[in-house]
Amino acid sequence: MINSDNLCMSCMKDIGTEKQCPYCGFHADSKQIEPYLPIRTVLGNRYLVGKLLEYNGDGATYMGLDLSTREPVNIREFFPEGIALRDSKTLGVYVAPGNENIFNECIEFMKLLNDKDHTFIDINNMKLNKQCCK
Repeated sequence: MINSDNLCMSCMKDIGTEKQCPYCGFHADSKQIEPYLPIRTVLGNRYLVGKLLEYNGDGATYMGLDLSTREPVNIREFFPEGIALRDSKTLGVYVAPGNENIFNECIEFMKLLNDKDHTFIDINNMKLNKQCCK
């Protein structure tokens, strides 16, 4: 496993022991806003979560690193506002009570929008799933 302590969580470049990235200016002590995934979370033993790049009504996009290839990636998390909640201990996503039908409809819609070049990660099960959207 890669040691992420020396990586900038915004651009995924090695910054040694520097606190502020000389490449992008991101500070190593920066925190993620809740309820989004904390910086340095590892998904499925493959993806390292970095800085939150963007969030909107249907989810969040994080800077990330594919630990198997050591290539920077964007990680898109399906996290519909007001419909999904996060367990602060396990970081798992669950459906807010009474929103099960709309959540399932959103999942089906997202599958339709996805194409074969995207990887779908089931964050609840922390599994890499490339087959679900074909």
